Amino acid sequence: MTFFFDKNIHQYKIDNKEVFSVTQILTIAGLSDFSDVPEQRLKYARVRGEACHKATELKDKGILDYSTLDERISPYLNAWEEFKTNYNVHIKNIELPLGSIKYQFGGTIDRVAIVNGKLTIIDIKATATISPVVGIQLAGY
Repeated sequence: MTFFFDKNIHQYKIDNKEVFSVTQILTIAGLSDFSDVPEQRLKYARVRGEACHKATELKDKGILDYSTLDERISPYLNAWEEFKTNYNVHIKNIELPLGSIKYQFGGTIDRVAIVNGKLTIIDIKATATISPVVGIQLAGY
């Protein structure tokens, strides 16, 4: 059995067969529904989230070029750095794709880290509030 993740098209495969992601499963199950949110707002949030993810990834890898950082992303990056300091975070994996051969799905964990001495899965969010679905998302990982 083999697991493969194509980062360019965000596609997970097990034994060369495409499988759903954790996020897709939550949507199909009706647990994650943004149909009432205007498309422009969704697009802005998606772009902001992707930029925050990339900035934190580059920072955690020690290769962030601050001259390329959009000033609107700085507060999110600063919050991430503050979180890491306050909770004694030691990053073990960054953007780790995983798949369940048994349950036939995939997902990408934003960070695997030691947080205050405990092995922890971290999902980075660029939102003011955290949806209850995030707990289910993390359980899926």
